[in-house]
Amino acid sequence: MRSQRHSPKNRLKPVRLRHGVSPFPKSPLSGEIIVNSIPRSGSTICDQICQEFGFDVCREHNGVVVRQYHHEKKPMIVTMRDPLDIMLSTKKLIEKIPNKTYGFTKHVLKDWYDRKVHLLEENDYYLVIRYEDYIHNPKQRIRDIGHFLGVDCSEERVDDIHSRTSIERNREIASQYDNFDTYCKKTLIHGGHISDDPYGENRDLSLIDSDTMDFIERCRKAFGYI
Repeated sequence: MRSQRHSPKNRLKPVRLRHGVSPFPKSPLSGEIIVNSIPRSGSTICDQICQEFGFDVCREHNGVVVRQYHHEKKPMIVTMRDPLDIMLSTKKLIEKIPNKTYGFTKHVLKDWYDRKVHLLEENDYYLVIRYEDYIHNPKQRIRDIGHFLGVDCSEERVDDIHSRTSIERNREIASQYDNFDTYCKKTLIHGGHISDDPYGENRDLSLIDSDTMDFIERCRKAFGYI
């Protein structure tokens, strides 16, 4: 039976961008911006985009950072992806890293399910970038990030940033490295980092055991994918 791809229902509400204006006065983010994510949800590309806009990036996957920034009301970009595709993508990555398991990804996903969603629902200081939206319209997601940071988003600048951060460009960079243990220090792209991940009708659900699938379906519902 083929798995159908579902559109997110936006359960995680992003900060409201009014006419492309940052919600922060004059971009107080002149320094560091945090990118928090579940692995395999596009955080590396988001990291690159923020750096191209001139910001240092702290990229995290753990819940402690979310709670800390929530209480301090510090801005944060959250990358999100359909949990089913996250786990399938992780499975595919494991083929290139035999000594790794997908236990860490499952642990982080559970952490988001248990705590992060509830914190983010109360926090107006963040922007959600969904992987599916980035794939559909990468330049618009670049604009969204730029507007959130309160910086210039001219078409020329967006085109320039896209040319250096696109999936195609990152795939070229990844091809220059022999394995996942070697990587580009500027872009943080590892060898074998970028792959043609299965999704939608091409998903191979046999890769995931039934217990994990039950958990994934609960996560997909919580994150608005079903």
